[in-house]
Amino acid sequence: MINLILLTLVLLNNTTYPGETVEIYVQGEGTLKLSDNCTYFCNFNKNCINATSGNYTICVSYSCKEGNYTIIADNTSYNFTVLKPTYDYLLNSTIKLEIERNKLKKENENLMTKLNEYINLTAMLEKEKSNLEKTINELKDRISYLENRVSELELDKNSLESSLNSLQKLYYYSKLALIFILAFVVGAYVAIIRR
Repeated sequence: MINLILLTLVLLNNTTYPGETVEIYVQGEGTLKLSDNCTYFCNFNKNCINATSGNYTICVSYSCKEGNYTIIADNTSYNFTVLKPTYDYLLNSTIKLEIERNKLKKENENLMTKLNEYINLTAMLEKEKSNLEKTINELKDRISYLENRVSELELDKNSLESSLNSLQKLYYYSKLALIFILAFVVGAYVAIIRR
């Protein structure tokens, strides 16, 4: 058994002006194609999409001429009309475009300000990085100097320990010699006194 899902389309507005939109509601799944390159599906920036159930917006560019345009849903055609712009419409469109231009200009200024802040921050970070690298190199040199100094002190300590050992031996032998001499003198004195 084959399930056939038909694609149906409802035009929520069937007239528009250049620069405006046409809203459609789609029920089912299938291919939607627009008949002219000056119209496109707004969220897709294409004039042919695979659609599922839901709402879609068709953008009508300013280059579209007045006349009828076709939406082909599978093999069924739906028409909408692009009207000739009136003076009031052109005036309102110009005002809207001016407002949009000013909004984009302000957004551009804000983005340029942010960009300059990031450029300044990058320059500051580069300078800070350079300073940190210089400090790191100085610390490495200081560590190397201190390690050499520790090695020298270690050698001095070993030399002092060796000298201390020699002095302790000398002190021990001097003490023994002093005791021996003292014993000899006392023995000689005792011998002299006994005679």
